[in-house]
Amino acid sequence: MKPALLYLTNQIPFPPSKKSRLRDFYTLQVLSEHFDISLGAFIREKSDWQYTSMLRQWCKDVFFLPNMAELQETMAWVKAWALGHSYFRVICQQPDMQEWIDDIRQKRQMQKVYIANPLMAHYVPFDDPNLTTVVDFTRLPSEQVKQRINRSAWPTTAFLKWELEKLQQEEINIANQASLNLGCASAELHSFKEELKKIDRPALLLPVGVDQNFFDPKRQYINPFEEEQKILVFPGALDYWPNVDAVTWFVREIFPLIRSRVKNAHFYIIGENPCMPVQVLAQYPGVHVVDEYHDIRPYLAHANVAIAPVQLAEMAKTQILEAISMATPLVASKGALENLAIEAKKPIYCEETDEQWVHRIVECLTSPDDKAALDWEREIIVKEHNWEVTLSPLLHFLGVDIQEPKWVRAFSDKRVKVGTKSSG
Repeated sequence: MKPALLYLTNQIPFPPSKKSRLRDFYTLQVLSEHFDISLGAFIREKSDWQYTSMLRQWCKDVFFLPNMAELQETMAWVKAWALGHSYFRVICQQPDMQEWIDDIRQKRQMQKVYIANPLMAHYVPFDDPNLTTVVDFTRLPSEQVKQRINRSAWPTTAFLKWELEKLQQEEINIANQASLNLGCASAELHSFKEELKKIDRPALLLPVGVDQNFFDPKRQYINPFEEEQKILVFPGALDYWPNVDAVTWFVREIFPLIRSRVKNAHFYIIGENPCMPVQVLAQYPGVHVVDEYHDIRPYLAHANVAIAPVQLAEMAKTQILEAISMATPLVASKGALENLAIEAKKPIYCEETDEQWVHRIVECLTSPDDKAALDWEREIIVKEHNWEVTLSPLLHFLGVDIQEPKWVRAFSDKRVKVGTKSSG
């Protein structure tokens, strides 16, 4: 019989094709191999209800509630101001969820809790000495608000700055109480990582992973492109501002130069929820925005080259690993390749100047693939970046008898000082 673990998240951790849910899903999947999972989650979109039954294969118990943000937005802001809490905390504060959590903890005699987003942390009694709590700060709510502030005007900015201050206070308070704080290596979270170093609590930064069995280039995929096209692809969430900035720069500054040299070059921007600045990019010759698709693999399998010009985003590392796992040549920025167990060498290129980007992509579009080199890099990814490996420090902390690869432990240790408290 496996020990019990409570898994809490502010969004249903499925499907993994939605990049914002990918880490949550694979963490759930890996944890389910060692624990009996009780999953509590909110449903953010009506279409997500169709996935609830699928999650039962990894969970002993499940409990889902609809996200009430849109229906209660005005009242939530009023309540947040009255209580001195963040708006995000208020919309995630539902009595039915608290009642289920209290009941399932007692029923399953829970001693371990994994909190996939700090917005769910207020449901857990951190002062319980018998409870081991792990909080994942990879997707910081305060960082999302910070991005909105930079792109908003008054009076919206006034509300958002107040919200940012409250969220940052709540996040640091949570980190001060958790048994273990998890993060990623993204430069976006630099200020928060600096705060973690001041906190006398255990903390780990985990590398990203990839499902190499799913992203298998040896399978047959129907070509979604026209035969005569030379294809560049950018996969990623298209309402995520680092991605928006990256594709906007590429379409305006780089792609016209590429198309002047390769007339049949076509750039496919592929992802969910494209915001208006991304949608308008489809007006440029040879640029396509694809938001209705069920599987990214055919696009990667038949592309001549994938690009990752993102400088900061951790999700860029996910799309890099997926492209390499699909044996697709890759051109990326230095920041996108940082902290991955791969080398920037043919057919994986790290470029900085505009001319370097143009030259390398033109080369990829006009030269045959180096299949042997692609296969070699994929072998490295399979060995070093599968999810069981990248999550091994978390499993070890939770008491699972598992060997941690040296590079993963070194990665975790060098990023944030790791405390001495164990899960017991």
